[in-house]
Amino acid sequence: MSINEIAQFARNSAALHNSSADYILSSIRQDAIVENAKFERKTTELKNLILQKSSDTDTKIDLLNKAIQDNFCAIKNELLAVRNHKLDAPLSPNDIVDDDLSKKEERDPILSSSNRQRSRDVPPHQTNNGNQIRN
Repeated sequence: MSINEIAQFARNSAALHNSSADYILSSIRQDAIVENAKFERKTTELKNLILQKSSDTDTKIDLLNKAIQDNFCAIKNELLAVRNHKLDAPLSPNDIVDDDLSKKEERDPILSSSNRQRSRDVPPHQTNNGNQIRN
């Protein structure tokens, strides 16, 4: 083999390797483009899904806030109605009995709360009138 033949063989071999390398590189580029397109599509789908879920969450939060406000207003209205009803309503029999008992306590010194209070303050060896108890 002559030098020219060897050089020609080297050039042909290099060209063959270059074309193989170009084919491989082109294939890799094509795969990268396809994978990038898939990635972009998935990313867009995920962004849209996140936006949708965020919107759903905001809607749910708004609905919960509205329900809480409605319940709070209903409770407030019920309390106002009960308070207004108690102010306007005639006394029930239980209220009259309680009122009679408090009036009776005011008239009867034994039942009065002030007398009961003084009895608690007095040491156990003394009576309400200050006399000592002898055993």
